[in-house]
Amino acid sequence: MIKTAGEELFERYLYNNNIIFQREPQFNKKKPDYLIKGVSQSVICDVKDFEMGDIEKSSYKAGLQDLINNPFLNEKEKLKLVNELKKFKDIQAHNAGTFDPQKKINSKLKRFREQINDFKNDYPCVIVFYNSQGMPYTAPLILESILLNLLQSNKNTCISAIATLEQKFKYDGLDINNDRINAEPYLIIYNNQFATTALLIGLFNGRYDEYKNLKQK
Repeated sequence: MIKTAGEELFERYLYNNNIIFQREPQFNKKKPDYLIKGVSQSVICDVKDFEMGDIEKSSYKAGLQDLINNPFLNEKEKLKLVNELKKFKDIQAHNAGTFDPQKKINSKLKRFREQINDFKNDYPCVIVFYNSQGMPYTAPLILESILLNLLQSNKNTCISAIATLEQKFKYDGLDINNDRINAEPYLIIYNNQFATTALLIGLFNGRYDEYKNLKQK
């Protein structure tokens, strides 16, 4: 099966940090994306990519155009944005007001719950979100406000944690794609304190990794 951009980046993260894993392990009739094998516990992980529809692409294109027109932008940064903008030259304007990250997040969580039903009591189950094309689905301010309502005592207890797959960029060229290739992947992990099976801190051990506990204010 062809890997998504998120799966390829997640495997690079695992290799970089010497984390042992099995791709698409067989559990009865279900095949999660990954079984992560740690010293203290093994963990089921499934990677979900966020991709842009026409509305999201239109919003992203408009944002790029605004950035390019910023008079304080240096030529190197401007050239990167111009190259990125060329990918969206055929995208027409849409009403950006219909962007709804919660709807897409809920949809991916629902599918994940269905996938882990056979082994949710035996393994910690972690869904890994990857924002592959620029829209702010996994931006902390957006995601954390949504997760506060999702990770509660009576909801989604089968999900041990929700992680976002991020990249630490090294801006040393003129091509955004090359910057992404050279970037170092890392995880931001939001532990679910009400999970049936808890994820132990430390299995994911990248140098930029962050563990967070969401609490209602």
